[in-house]
Amino acid sequence: MNIISETATHKIESAGTIYNPTKSDTERQWRDSELLRTDIWPDDRPPGGQAILSYRVELRDYPAQPDFPNGTRPTL
Repeated sequence: MNIISETATHKIESAGTIYNPTKSDTERQWRDSELLRTDIWPDDRPPGGQAILSYRVELRDYPAQPDFPNGTRPTL
């Protein structure tokens, strides 16, 4: 059993494997959250115009970078 959390009165254990996200997992989660954050407009003309659209393209291409997940994150 793996102890997940323990206090003076309670202990939470797991019989399974505890999942530790990798750097790649963390970067993909960040990328996905940024895509969701910038996907709130009903049409293709968001406030910020072309800059937002270009940022979203960079986000989608981010995992294909040769130095992913250690490269530079796209910025708006």
